Amino acid sequence: MVSPGQPTGQPTVATVPVPIPIPPSLRGVAVDGVFEGGGALGTAYVGALRLLEDSRIGFARVAGNSAGAITAAMIAAGFTAREIEALSSAFNPPGTPLPDSLTARGISEPIKFAEFLDLPDAATISAANKRKTVLWHAFNGTVIDEIGKIDVPIPTQGKLVDDCVHAILDVPLLGNALRGAGLTDLLRGALNLGLAPLPDNPLEVRNFLPNTTALRHNLADSMWDAFAAVWPTLAMLTNLTYEGSIFEGDKFLTIISELLGRKVHDGNPQATVLFEDLKIPLAVIATDIDTGTMKVYDSEHHPTMIVAEAVRQSMSIPFVFQPRGENKEIVDGGLCSNFPVWLFTPAGQQHWPPASRDDDRLKIGFLLDESATPPSNDLRPARWPVTGNPPHVDTGQVLRPLLRNKLVELGYPGDLVDVDLGRWFGSTVNGQRVPPEIELIDQVLGVSVRGVLNTEESTRAITTRALMAGLHYIEIKTPLLGFHALDFGVNQDRPKVRTMWDRAWQEARRELAVAKAKGVLPAQVLFDAARPSPFS
Repeated sequence: MVSPGQPTGQPTVATVPVPIPIPPSLRGVAVDGVFEGGGALGTAYVGALRLLEDSRIGFARVAGNSAGAITAAMIAAGFTAREIEALSSAFNPPGTPLPDSLTARGISEPIKFAEFLDLPDAATISAANKRKTVLWHAFNGTVIDEIGKIDVPIPTQGKLVDDCVHAILDVPLLGNALRGAGLTDLLRGALNLGLAPLPDNPLEVRNFLPNTTALRHNLADSMWDAFAAVWPTLAMLTNLTYEGSIFEGDKFLTIISELLGRKVHDGNPQATVLFEDLKIPLAVIATDIDTGTMKVYDSEHHPTMIVAEAVRQSMSIPFVFQPRGENKEIVDGGLCSNFPVWLFTPAGQQHWPPASRDDDRLKIGFLLDESATPPSNDLRPARWPVTGNPPHVDTGQVLRPLLRNKLVELGYPGDLVDVDLGRWFGSTVNGQRVPPEIELIDQVLGVSVRGVLNTEESTRAITTRALMAGLHYIEIKTPLLGFHALDFGVNQDRPKVRTMWDRAWQEARRELAVAKAKGVLPAQVLFDAARPSPFS
């Protein structure tokens, strides 16, 4: 995820210097790897992993948060760098076929990161949450009040519906809103559904609605659903307000569960992968916002925990993906530790099986710097224009096309979606400025993502240097200015995602060259500083 460092210029090489050379006791070429969180930016790790794999550097232990937890979990499950690259190559048109090592386990196509963004619709919003909205309460009260003003006896259900429609349309504010939105027919359909229990024969006064509670609720539910059918962002806003997120996160859990199951359990997508099933010890971070405490899920203390659930908790960015836990109390670990390098210090030893611990082993920190530019000789454009000081990518320009595509997938007409999203982002539709009625949501998401990803930024260089003093540690920090943590469509853009991979590959080569010059890479490493990037 995002970890801004230097606002401009070339990133510093070897931010945290290696204090002492690696001794001969270093076991093979296995290293400990910790991966920072960063949303969609996490795909950049592919580039660094490729260089390490080509240099015959593997992993003995892995840890991470959010997107870093996803990468770490895939490594721990046995996925190679080339397999992760292939799975991340959801290009349009398609790229090269998946390797046999994946297809043999029934993995037949790359993963589109945009599939992780599962918007709620009227059918997935609970009745309890619908009934918390102001809109539902308006229907529950106002509509039935207007019914109560109609003279009785009422001859038929059809006549009652007609009278109700006319009475409601005569209410100044409500009637104007319904006419303006073209919802008269939907109102009539909702009334017919809500009043279906009434007989067609005339009703006597003493029998008319003796208890209106059930009718009120039924009618308000029907009208809320009718509005949701023509108001694209209604379900999304309701989910955000009462479930704490725009996206539900269920699709991600399904995809990562099946992927891990196929890899670990010989192609079985239904098999559950536990920490004890992993090939390499793993630790991931989450946050309990009820208690304000950090949760560490690891191979030592949680052998029977489901890996996919631990990763899902770790990537629950507030306001983006729905929190987990019985009380929706578990969110992204970035609120506590977005870059948990401390897990590889003596203070973190208790989180690892004893046989996997080795203070002499080289530790590599993988970071994502959304504010840093690549070296001046890298002339390929980024995916998004930047603005402001310090320069950054505007969240609105990233989210709008993603949300538009998702709402159209749910069946809403594109022109209706454009107008509704215009209210979110204050855009221009047909030459007319649309009032930014919900533009605050954009700001909330921006603050949320930056807050989660940058929790440790102001003190990280100092604390990391102190934590890793006396240990063998290097950092690979990829400069990613012009890319965005919420851009889950990036891996369908071949040139841009390969630019991300190349930036990570180039940064890894620079850092390994420095490490080799200092004598901290063991002889078994086949690192070649002249090796050309496969992504250039």
